[in-house]
Amino acid sequence: MPIFNETQNLHLPYHISGATKLLTRLTGLLGTPPSKEQRGLFIAPCTGVHTFGMRYPLDIVFLDREGKVVRIIRHLAPNRITGGIASARSALEFASGTLVEGEIRLGDKVRLGIDEEHPVSWAGVRTLLHWPMNLCIAGFWSLLLMVSYLNWTETGQMSSLGLVAVNAVVCFLFLTRRVSTELSNRGADWVVAFVTVGLAMFLSPHPPANPIIMTVSLPFKAVGIVGLLVSLLSLGRSFGIVPANRGIKRMGLYRLVRHPVYASALIFHVGYLLSNASGRNLLLVVLITAGQVYRLIAEERLLCRDEAYRDYVKAVRYRLVPGIF
Repeated sequence: MPIFNETQNLHLPYHISGATKLLTRLTGLLGTPPSKEQRGLFIAPCTGVHTFGMRYPLDIVFLDREGKVVRIIRHLAPNRITGGIASARSALEFASGTLVEGEIRLGDKVRLGIDEEHPVSWAGVRTLLHWPMNLCIAGFWSLLLMVSYLNWTETGQMSSLGLVAVNAVVCFLFLTRRVSTELSNRGADWVVAFVTVGLAMFLSPHPPANPIIMTVSLPFKAVGIVGLLVSLLSLGRSFGIVPANRGIKRMGLYRLVRHPVYASALIFHVGYLLSNASGRNLLLVVLITAGQVYRLIAEERLLCRDEAYRDYVKAVRYRLVPGIF
């Protein structure tokens, strides 16, 4: 149904979806591509909007109870917020550039009908929860950062200092990581990912082994930590736990193997096991390694839907160990 601008006696042929339920109002146009058609979203009640997680800018028209335009915001960029507008009771959202300049002006009175209820976008829900989840996980990881820092102050070991650096980088990446374009919907992928990460937290120090073995373990731990730092920094905002497509990486260690984070973690765990040998740690390292292999296979199952990743697989043949796997 077109929008009717009573002030200008103008019919505007826009298709209007209505977001009048809590979940659709919260998500709005999150997770949707910019429409090339004359489409808009009517949100009510609404006194302000945000664009956190949006992929494109919006044009927004705020209306009072009588349908009078009380404010127009053009080209509101992603990750912005309008603040509350006291006189507004509803809002019309358009992909920036859809609403022609002058069709609706400040002070105009408009009347509109709803063509359809705006569907719940699960991509929008995921986007909405992205930043709160990032904060929660980063908060949890900060506890690991504190534990590794305290361990370093007690032992003075360089490997402990390296773990402080790794955990600090992980905390930062959780706070800044981007929303994935595609996320695994397989329950097993989620469970294995989180369980594998959790198992690493149960590795425990053991009385020092033979001095020779301790010396042999040092290069493994050093190479593992350096590899983790370089790989994580290469991932940058594409970092995550659950299999997802957050962009294809080709630089740094990603030129050698397709999963350098997992490869570096495996090298570090070998060194850790040598210097903290116990049946419990051995079992944990075996389970963690199996979990990492499952995770990389799950990631590749999803990523291989992307032609760019299939080209990358042809260029970099090995997943973890060059010449072997």
